[in-house]
Amino acid sequence: MPDNNSNLELLELTEEEVDLDNIMIDPNNPRLLEMGFEEVPDERITEDRVQQEALTNIKQAGLKDIIEKVKKFGFLCVDKVVVRPLNEDKYVVIEGNRRISSLKILQEDHLRGRISLDDKILDSMKYIKVLVYNGDNKDVVWLLQGIRHIKGIKEWGPLQQGKYLSDMQERRGLRSTDLSKMTGIGRTTLSQLIRSYYGWKQAKEDGDYGDRVSAEHFALFNEAIFKKSKLKEWLEWDDSDKEFKNTDNLKKLLGWYLGDEDDVERPRLSRINPDIRDIFSKLLLEENKLILDKFENGDISIEEARRKMDEKEYHQEAQKTRVDVDEKIKELESIKATLNTLPLPEIIKEEDKMESILKKLEEIENISKTQKEIINKMRQQKEE
Repeated sequence: MPDNNSNLELLELTEEEVDLDNIMIDPNNPRLLEMGFEEVPDERITEDRVQQEALTNIKQAGLKDIIEKVKKFGFLCVDKVVVRPLNEDKYVVIEGNRRISSLKILQEDHLRGRISLDDKILDSMKYIKVLVYNGDNKDVVWLLQGIRHIKGIKEWGPLQQGKYLSDMQERRGLRSTDLSKMTGIGRTTLSQLIRSYYGWKQAKEDGDYGDRVSAEHFALFNEAIFKKSKLKEWLEWDDSDKEFKNTDNLKKLLGWYLGDEDDVERPRLSRINPDIRDIFSKLLLEENKLILDKFENGDISIEEARRKMDEKEYHQEAQKTRVDVDEKIKELESIKATLNTLPLPEIIKEEDKMESILKKLEEIENISKTQKEIINKMRQQKEE
């Protein structure tokens, strides 16, 4: 069990008033994980282009709600931003990147004349009351953001949750039970998110397809592979090493899912559900091996594979159903009795119904003739 030093340090945050220009957006913010950034070292965080890139991308994550409130009411320090020192007068945000980004955007828009803000609004944005963390443990960033976001304020996406949980487990040695209590996420969901993150990360490092794996593809792991045991077995997932051992099958799956870059045709497994989660996982059952081979060889599509599996199941079900011949003879006797006792005089009187009955009798006659021919043919084949 890890010590509680980092947790206790959060109780010793100091309050300061800092010029907005000296507060840097964190380019390593979990919200920007979806953009595929590599970690930016502290010495580069203050660079203009690094800050501009971080601001542009966090804006895409959605800031409209905060911007509109600040324009109307100014910046209210009800919920303080948390920062850590970078150097003598610069700070980087630990918690509150969306709020600081919104203020910087409003400030820039005002200076460029795109909008005109009241002096009181501008004054509320100039100097920000922040809480300063002076410790050395950068894991506090994940701890603080996890406490605030995974259970509240603005929920992260599953990839960000998986990243946070795996980092906390790896860096701080927290057990699944501890993480579950801390975040309120059930242990089953939590374990699946962690496995999915490591699986996604391995796919992102693949030599052939890694550069095309993005945040949106996290669902392949979270919603399919780690929800279907057959997929996990086929890829030979190893919980100890947190990786797929069968990299050939992983490469195959990525190829079918992402398709070839130069191929204009739709990928062979373009949908996580039902293509991969439901149909392909079923293909991996031992009884469907021949159909799987045809799919792998490119002889049939995933839809054709599904139809073949359905047909196979239908025939198997039909073979299991034993027909009661004596019961069928009784049903035929009932049909015969009905035909022999038709109220012909009454039928002739009702011409509109007579045509319908004649048509039905003709259909019965044709079906009877066909069935007799089939029976005679089968009897002849049996005798031969």
